[in-house]
Amino acid sequence: MLSHIVGALSDSYGLLFATRFAGAFAYAGFWAVGGSTAMAMIGPARRGQAMGIVAGGLTVATVIGLPTGTWIGQLLGWRGAFWAVAILSTLAAVVLVASVPALRVENPPSLRDELRGLRPLRRWLSYAMTAVATTALLDAFSYPAAMLLETAGLDSAWVLAVLFG
Repeated sequence: MLSHIVGALSDSYGLLFATRFAGAFAYAGFWAVGGSTAMAMIGPARRGQAMGIVAGGLTVATVIGLPTGTWIGQLLGWRGAFWAVAILSTLAAVVLVASVPALRVENPPSLRDELRGLRPLRRWLSYAMTAVATTALLDAFSYPAAMLLETAGLDSAWVLAVLFG
């Protein structure tokens, strides 16, 4: 949420770009923690179901959130979209803190072990593939709005309907 607040207040493209990068980095961490927390809460027998629910939430957020963000940006400007995401992120954080129980970790990972796990080149190739796939997914919902407006000449009132369609 902090990256969205700083982004909304920024007058510098470089700073705005940096906030987008920081936000994406935090998103990746949230994805990892969210998935492992969901699996720990539901137990070993239903871990696949827990991860499916988390992944389903990502899909819903993408399909509904990106067109809605575009719509908010059309109504309130790009800064308004950043503020909306910051507010919704803050509300979500409050709900998570209030509703997710404290989980006891029997063997907490060490920073050294985690960093050692980053050594294999194959792991970095996997990270790169994930980054490219996620970027392609998000771009598929982000850039059509500009193309619909500027290239196709569609009235801005119809962009949300097309993106939801």
